[in-house]
Amino acid sequence: LQVLTRDRNLNKFIEEQFSEWCDAIDLGTKLHTMKRTRTIDGEAFAVMTTNRKLATAVKLDLRLIEAERVTSPSIMPLAENEVDGIKLDADGNPVSYSILRRHPGGPIPGMTTDYDTWPARYVIHYFRPERAEQHRGICELLTALPLGNQLRRYTLATLTAAEIAALLTLMLESSAEADPEEAEVPFQTLDIERGLMTTLPSGVKPFQLKAEQPTTVYPQFKREIVGEMGAGCGVPSNIATGDSSQHNFASARSDGNPYFNMIDIDRDFTSRCVVERIFTEWLTEALTVADADYQINLRDKLPRPSVKHQWAYRVRQRDIDETKKETARDIRLKNGMTSYQQEFAAEGLDWETSQEQQAEALGLTIEAYRGYLRNTLLPQPSPQSAPIDDSTGAKK
Repeated sequence: LQVLTRDRNLNKFIEEQFSEWCDAIDLGTKLHTMKRTRTIDGEAFAVMTTNRKLATAVKLDLRLIEAERVTSPSIMPLAENEVDGIKLDADGNPVSYSILRRHPGGPIPGMTTDYDTWPARYVIHYFRPERAEQHRGICELLTALPLGNQLRRYTLATLTAAEIAALLTLMLESSAEADPEEAEVPFQTLDIERGLMTTLPSGVKPFQLKAEQPTTVYPQFKREIVGEMGAGCGVPSNIATGDSSQHNFASARSDGNPYFNMIDIDRDFTSRCVVERIFTEWLTEALTVADADYQINLRDKLPRPSVKHQWAYRVRQRDIDETKKETARDIRLKNGMTSYQQEFAAEGLDWETSQEQQAEALGLTIEAYRGYLRNTLLPQPSPQSAPIDDSTGAKK
């Protein structure tokens, strides 16, 4: 979080208190769980509730809810403005959510209909609709499920064939004609001692079953299937398989660009759908906290729960050639195509705090340090020498 008001003390107070609260409720882990749940279930639910055991001044907490608990408990036909646990207004906006008190697949036998109705303000429904009038999510891996089944079947068949070939240590083949009066025992087995030396009957020769699995095309088949599974989710094959040995450097990077662009889009969606709502609710409660620090540093300066801010994420991919990266950054700074704020934000850092720390480490004031940076980006032109009079050779 980077707060962008003109009051630096207010910015610092909000950022520090919000960061402390995020650590207290382990918000990062909960957001990660919601993202994984959305990938598997197609949607994730969380309710904003009060946790009085929190050590922070703000007692707001985020409790994750299984998607199966959000449902309409009645067996009667749903109302026209209700979609599987979600009640909508005339404009299609969620009004409330019906959440079962127990998971329908929990240890208590029988179907439970005990539920609570939560106002939409306190419920976060994290999903991306793929078509009009869609109000519940669909598994993002749906197109990959049949392919996963094919890969599992082929892998099991390959493993079974290899195991059978490995279990048969030795087989005996006889060239003698079978005696019709002597009973044959099919698949008769003999134990072989370790390090044994023996002789075989006349006309009998040993041989081992030649292992045909895994075939040479098995790795290629596996790579194709995994790549096709990843394509349905927008993931290139080298990232889906975790192997770029089939790519050169340029191909590996260019194939990953659409994937990382998709991550940027998903981060923006998550910020708007989830993080913004959490921050707004946190700020609303922070303005009501009966604490002297909050009174002086927040309530006296902020009349309403709204503040100019932005969300900064760390760089999405580490560059292999850091020299080229920094050279390009220097060029962009000098021609005005970027700023220190943008570059520090790309690294997940606050530009003011970072510059203050660097100035302190160098034993400079922040003004002197920024003056040095300004002269580095915009060097002062050297004074031009006075023009020379051609007739006398003296300076005019």
